[in-house]
Amino acid sequence: MTGGREDEQKGTSAGGGDGVRPVPGAYGADAAEQRAVKTRVAPVYPEIAKRMRIMGVVKLDATVDADGKVTDVKTVSGFRVLSTAAEDAVRKWRFAAAPASSTESLEIKFDLGQ
Repeated sequence: MTGGREDEQKGTSAGGGDGVRPVPGAYGADAAEQRAVKTRVAPVYPEIAKRMRIMGVVKLDATVDADGKVTDVKTVSGFRVLSTAAEDAVRKWRFAAAPASSTESLEIKFDLGQ
């Protein structure tokens, strides 16, 4: 499994075949207002969630400073067993610089079928 590796592809999903798909700007925000993700770190699919066949989408709000560093992440919805992994990964993401800090709405999809 390759979870936890950095994926520097812009505009594409990270996670490859590990069943995790980050989808920036998937809820609650106008796509034109979303900051570009410069570096993504794919979440590690928790082993307990795999064994229990837990899948779903975790919605997060990430506070990003002007330099593009994530300073805070909060789960809006999703299974707790998955949200911890999603939060840990998003804390390592880097966004494009902007004039001021912002809150980015993100979705991380955990799917064992991928």
